[in-house]
Amino acid sequence: SLRFLSADVAVEDGEVKVTPPGSTSAHTGHFTALWVRQAGAWKLAGLRESRIDAAAAPAQLADLAWMVGDWTVVDEPAGRQPGETSATPQAGAADQPAMEVSVRWDEGHAFLVREMRVVRRTPSGQSAAAHITQRIGWDPLTRQLRSWSFGSDGGHAESTWTREGDTWIARASAVMPDGSQTASLNLYTYDGADRCTWRSLPTHVGGEHLPQVTMTMVRKKGGDGR
Repeated sequence: SLRFLSADVAVEDGEVKVTPPGSTSAHTGHFTALWVRQAGAWKLAGLRESRIDAAAAPAQLADLAWMVGDWTVVDEPAGRQPGETSATPQAGAADQPAMEVSVRWDEGHAFLVREMRVVRRTPSGQSAAAHITQRIGWDPLTRQLRSWSFGSDGGHAESTWTREGDTWIARASAVMPDGSQTASLNLYTYDGADRCTWRSLPTHVGGEHLPQVTMTMVRKKGGDGR
């Protein structure tokens, strides 16, 4: 922005964004420049710059850094309870989606960005893909970890995250494309290496309770973001 203090004096305020060579993160800042016109030419009489440092992610969000990387679902039994084996009768394969998950930090390390792709097989053998984008971050208003998810089908959800021992619990409320609402508990238990058990326990689906879903995710080789 530019404002004139007189016909020959102007103040310029602006922002600058600098990305160092070879880096994917940028530095941002403000500047104020004082311009003076002398003998018909504008000259820079003064310049002030200030850097804007990104707010450090709270420890609670840093504890989720293990999520960064590329993951694939290697087992997704429909409704299997803990302790059941693969021999337990399950729903048909058409009901079991394949999922790929990619997680990264945003530029300012303020949010974890999760991209999820779910492929479901229909009874006719066709595949239908759904994409979900989720951001996990610290909410300074509620002083809690929260996430916001948006689906390619128009659905959206919000979750509040808490930790209990080795398990993260995301209490989610969602709005489906048809306007119906659901609620669920999503439990993420990380083994400290490259495997995560992800359980979803619906708490309200149109007034009815559905069986829980258990998914075992394995980090892809070389997919740890390093």
